[in-house]
Amino acid sequence: MSIVLSTLVIAGCAGPTPVATPAADATPTASAEAAPTPTPEPAPAALITVAATGVTVTDTDGVVLLQLAYSVDPDTALTQLSEALGETPTALVEAGTVCSAETTVSSWGGMHLYDPPGFAAGPGAMFLMTVDGASTTGGIPIVASAGFSVGDAIASVAALGGVSTVDNGGWISVYSDLQVASVDDPEAWGVSSFAQSGAIVQFSAPAYFYYDC
Repeated sequence: MSIVLSTLVIAGCAGPTPVATPAADATPTASAEAAPTPTPEPAPAALITVAATGVTVTDTDGVVLLQLAYSVDPDTALTQLSEALGETPTALVEAGTVCSAETTVSSWGGMHLYDPPGFAAGPGAMFLMTVDGASTTGGIPIVASAGFSVGDAIASVAALGGVSTVDNGGWISVYSDLQVASVDDPEAWGVSSFAQSGAIVQFSAPAYFYYDC
């Protein structure tokens, strides 16, 4: 009897059965990858500059959006200009003459791309730019590299540096962005403009200043 009681006492003095500690939650996996940062939209075009060697499109901060040489093929030039300007050009076909072949003219308001460029185009040109308005359809200003626009007074244009004028009677030739040593060189070329009634009417580039047709 005593043996049984001792066993019971020992059993009764035993501590409570330990309760298993629940396993800690599993370490979370790496957080989901951050969403990619959206590519910022390019700033809109704010100015087009037509020079003897190419066309430049810049934004309001002067950052170059497009630098287009006249040696680029016309289809590529058309696409790049349209994208840079955010405007779709209109197109028409001009019949050929004794001086020029049939020509496709793509226009953004006051700026026109001629393909093919014609006999008056400067060396290596794949297309010719002609400007007869102060801005594009969407209102982007267009200037010649010397700093003038269509509609500017010839008196102020003639006072600009690097500009030569020739009075032809009813109209005035305006030569700028000269690409040879002298404006009197028979092969002189650059930005060729003309004025009537005291104001700039049109300018083209790259263009020879003198030619016969």
